[in-house]
Amino acid sequence: MEPDEKIDFETPEMKEKIEQLKAKLDIPEEGVERQSYEEEKPIKGSEIDWSDYELDSNYEHFYPRAELKIIDETPTWIAQLDEFHTTSVAWNGKGVREDGTPKGVGEYITWMVNGVGGWKLVSVLPNGVGLAALIFQRKVSVSLPDPKLIDTEKPIVEPPKDEELKEIEDKALNWMVERIEGADFETPETT
Repeated sequence: MEPDEKIDFETPEMKEKIEQLKAKLDIPEEGVERQSYEEEKPIKGSEIDWSDYELDSNYEHFYPRAELKIIDETPTWIAQLDEFHTTSVAWNGKGVREDGTPKGVGEYITWMVNGVGGWKLVSVLPNGVGLAALIFQRKVSVSLPDPKLIDTEKPIVEPPKDEELKEIEDKALNWMVERIEGADFETPETT
């Protein structure tokens, strides 16, 4: 068989080989069904009324921009944030600083943009004599704390039953009788 030659699976010889392979692999005659599924749309925070939830005040402004995603088999709210990094670098610097970062503007920009951090250059500004201020930006995913649903429903209190009402009434009458019997009443004098 030539490398560029196409295989015809409809020939009797190939059909026989396919049937032998199915028998060895114990594949049923009707074949294996492929399960079709529709990709689920992620739940977006903009579609939810957050007034029904108790949210951490440090993060509550992120929830309308967040999406609910499954991470480690747990539903988690994820928000995309912009992270900025600024630094001051010499225009004509060459070599490497003590911390391992490049000294020059061009080398530093190349190092940040082509590095693993995913940074993009936002701005280059003059920053004093012989220096440039560089501003970089990147998107960062942040996992938000789970929102807690506020319990707005009031508990339903069942009205007392007739037996309970009778028992309460009897207790109240007994209490009043005990107070009256133990009291020392003076009879008013009539003149």
